Amino acid sequence: MQLAALLEQVLTPEQYATNVATRPGSAERVEFAIRMPGRDDGVPVWLPIDAKFPSEDYERLLAAHDAVDTAAIEAAGRALETRIRTEAKTLREKYVEPPHTTDFGILFLPTEGL
Repeated sequence: MQLAALLEQVLTPEQYATNVATRPGSAERVEFAIRMPGRDDGVPVWLPIDAKFPSEDYERLLAAHDAVDTAAIEAAGRALETRIRTEAKTLREKYVEPPHTTDFGILFLPTEGL
């Protein structure tokens, strides 16, 4: 997985964790979380990171570009944008819980073409 490899390259194992429950009392676990300096009690604040790739929407956009179909390009682009926004909102709702986490999370999109 690209995100795991990236984190392994730039952070030490103590600086991040996998499958972290960032919201107390929730069974939801984010794929990765970076351990940030915490409060005075030594408890870390987590920066949640979730990897998503809306491949169906992205493939429709690529197909529309290949077909040089302007209307389909616009429709597929809007659908992809909507999907990414939905995934970002889901990340926020499931994994962001200040003061246990940062005020935001990171949605990692593992593609260079976007």
